[in-house]
Amino acid sequence: MRRARLQRGIGTLAISMLLLVGASIVLFYLNRSLVFEQRSSANQLRSTMALEVAEAGLEWATGMLNRPHKMQDNCTPVLSSSTAPTFRNKYVPPHPTLPRLVPAENVFPGCTLNGTALSCHCPNVPASGEAAAALGAATWPGFTVRFTPGGDDESVRITSTGCSALAGACTDLTAGSADATATVSGTVKLSPLIRSVPATALTCGASCNIGTVTVENLDVATNGITIDAAGPITFTADHVATIAGLPPENSVLADDAALDKIVAGDPLCTGGALFKAYFGSTLAAYVNAPTTKAIACSSTSCPELVDAYGEGWRSFYLQGAGGQLSTGTLGSAADPVTLVSQGTIALSGSALVHGLVFANAATLGAGTPAVQGALLACAAFTGTGTGRIMYDPVALRNVQRASAVMVRVPGTWRDFPPPTS
Repeated sequence: MRRARLQRGIGTLAISMLLLVGASIVLFYLNRSLVFEQRSSANQLRSTMALEVAEAGLEWATGMLNRPHKMQDNCTPVLSSSTAPTFRNKYVPPHPTLPRLVPAENVFPGCTLNGTALSCHCPNVPASGEAAAALGAATWPGFTVRFTPGGDDESVRITSTGCSALAGACTDLTAGSADATATVSGTVKLSPLIRSVPATALTCGASCNIGTVTVENLDVATNGITIDAAGPITFTADHVATIAGLPPENSVLADDAALDKIVAGDPLCTGGALFKAYFGSTLAAYVNAPTTKAIACSSTSCPELVDAYGEGWRSFYLQGAGGQLSTGTLGSAADPVTLVSQGTIALSGSALVHGLVFANAATLGAGTPAVQGALLACAAFTGTGTGRIMYDPVALRNVQRASAVMVRVPGTWRDFPPPTS
């Protein structure tokens, strides 16, 4: 009789099941870790993208504040005469009467980035409430910027909010629903190219022959000085107007030794010595500034100057022999211009310039041309018509602001929203 065979392997089966369960647990854990790492990487990518976009917004706003062109609603320049404001005048305008900037705090211009180009919107400043850039429904990364006072009269704080994919307006007040957001801010301040202004209506590095041109300075703060020259001055008292109580002859300073010393070091007026002495910065710094338009006049009437003024430029450098202007008005007391040339600037006819004129030589010819601000000739000045040179401290103060470059203040960068009041 055959004995029944014993059944074996039940222990092996149990152990195999335990190993299978353990391996499954390990696989589930590894899969969970993989998903977690993927999500963390995606979140890190979105966070980094939002921070970079916000930083791009800060740079964009700084550059736009230094762009002198008049702007359309899509933040692109108007290449013809227009009443549109510049980006700076739209969002960081000067106070109408006080020497300080007044940033618009209730408007948020901004852009989206589609990988190859910017699509921007610069909304108008509302009389009440807030206005944010309309950037469409596409899920591209984008930013908006906001301007607030920077702590002193000539500085502005820029707050840039970046979103990895736009949600709503993506402002520092409403970006909570975005996929990922980052806020950075920094302070920019006016760095004037014209650090000081003349204290006389007319300055000549050589002789001044005003002829029948009237020179006027009614400003008490500058003691009513009308003409300052390193050489002789040819004038008649009835063509000089100064503050009440001061004889016209006493408002004229001829053979100024200090001025002559400056000019003697640069006798051909090619080194910019007089420019640096009066304005506190070099001629090269002025010419190379982003707010300065260098122009080569194609004819004596220099139509390029008129066209550039219509586009929004207010600081000009006339290359070569200089230029002439016989009609039209450039600037105003509130929005003046700066004309600089190492050649000759000649005004005639009905030409009117509000602001500052600096040239190697200058003339006011036939007709009634006028300068309302101040005129400096590194060499000689000649007047032959019945024009006027009127000292205007308001226009000169605004010249300093209009020609200034807005630069980042070191140590003001922050990666968190500023406190809101």
